[in-house]
Amino acid sequence: METLASGGPLRARSREVGQRALGRPGSGPRASRAIWVAIGYAAHVPLALLMSRQPSIGAIHAAASLAVGLVWAISSRYPWRVAYAAAYIMGAEVLWRMTGAPVFWEFAKYAVVLLFLVATLRLGWGKSSRIALAYFALLLPSGLITIAENPLRTAVNNLSFNLSGPLALTASVLFFSRVRVSLTQFRRLLLVGAAPVVGSSVIVWRGVRQATGVAFGQSSLAMSGGFAPNQVSSMLGLAVLLLALYLLTGRSGAFFGAGLLALLLVFATQSAITFSRGGLYLAGISTAMAGAYLLREARYRWRLVLGTSVVAAAAIVVIIPRLLSYTGGAIASRFAQTSTTGRAEIVEADLDTWLGAPIFGVGPGQAKEKRARFFRAEASHTEFTRLLAEHGLFGLAAIACLIALARRAIARPAPPVSRALRGAMLTWSVLFMLIDGVRLAAPGLAFGLCFATLGVGSAVRARTRGSAPAPAAARPGAVPEERGRAFPGSRDLEQESPRT
Repeated sequence: METLASGGPLRARSREVGQRALGRPGSGPRASRAIWVAIGYAAHVPLALLMSRQPSIGAIHAAASLAVGLVWAISSRYPWRVAYAAAYIMGAEVLWRMTGAPVFWEFAKYAVVLLFLVATLRLGWGKSSRIALAYFALLLPSGLITIAENPLRTAVNNLSFNLSGPLALTASVLFFSRVRVSLTQFRRLLLVGAAPVVGSSVIVWRGVRQATGVAFGQSSLAMSGGFAPNQVSSMLGLAVLLLALYLLTGRSGAFFGAGLLALLLVFATQSAITFSRGGLYLAGISTAMAGAYLLREARYRWRLVLGTSVVAAAAIVVIIPRLLSYTGGAIASRFAQTSTTGRAEIVEADLDTWLGAPIFGVGPGQAKEKRARFFRAEASHTEFTRLLAEHGLFGLAAIACLIALARRAIARPAPPVSRALRGAMLTWSVLFMLIDGVRLAAPGLAFGLCFATLGVGSAVRARTRGSAPAPAAARPGAVPEERGRAFPGSRDLEQESPRT
């Protein structure tokens, strides 16, 4: 009789069953890698609880995250690891804020800027760099107004709050426009970015369990872990998008994929329970954008149809009935509302402010008090009208730079999977800036991701034409990142496909 020790057919069959459970080679993470991902995600549960009890742990966690990223940015032969570090910091930003970690408010944005600028000094400048630098430079002249009209500390705070987001976007474009990566590496980044959101999810879950006498109706602090509902909802929604893109763009194995899908549904449910609608709306619209491209290829089409069917069934049969029961139907009323909860009034105030100072605007952070005439004194929720009100015609030129960058990112020739990832990230970034400004590092990093060169184009063309891909250096208009030198750790899809 064959035994496992004999190395015969029975052992081979056992190995095949194990590979099928967590994904055969070529179907996503290998068994060991999937286990490490699961352990990494699970580790954020006790970490978040410890951080909420002892906020100084959050400061250590933030410092360690930045330190690891800096080591990679300075010394690693594989700069794509810098993107992993930045994505992790992006995902942890709301967790640090929720737990009161003693780091300055814009820490995540400046950490992303530092990592990307250090790495970019090694990689050099890309073709999109000039537009990105012009975009940020256009925002500087009106800063002199803020400095002239306020005490130094107030001016610094206003400048930091309003310009750190655009600076993070600029640094992200500079870095990613010099990076060539494989689809496997891009999908790993999606997993890394969603990992810290597990910690935020735990804080939200604990808050929901402890909440009593909640009056459901508008965005709820009690249902958001005691922190800003719009930011919590948006980050949970971003995690939904990241996991959805991971599942839709490659194989993941039965058990591993099912676990990620279950986590996606948890994030979506918690985003909804905050009563802040933006998180789910942005995730749904951005995923639909990716789906529009993925439908063009049969190998992605069936994943999209199957995934949509499973999510819809779970929502209709389990999630929605439970949410309706828990909130007494209030959640249905909330998502049926079409009001902008003051955003339209803020936009009107910003445009009125721009008309009063059309050239230079009123200076970063200076439009807040002027919004009280139409709504209340509040920071802008719409980055594009803020640019007009606080930067005048220079802000209008900055918007033109953003449009030019977005057009360049989308217009680049690429196979459907690359276009799907770019389209989803760009859509989420623009919509976030439309409803929540640049309060987080996430929209800037997501915008920059659109400029990463995914190493799938040559492989796809080779399979289509039945010939070997031409060397990048021989192709007209090839840029340094397409030769693979700007990113030594990258490999083409043909080499990565066994694990994609």
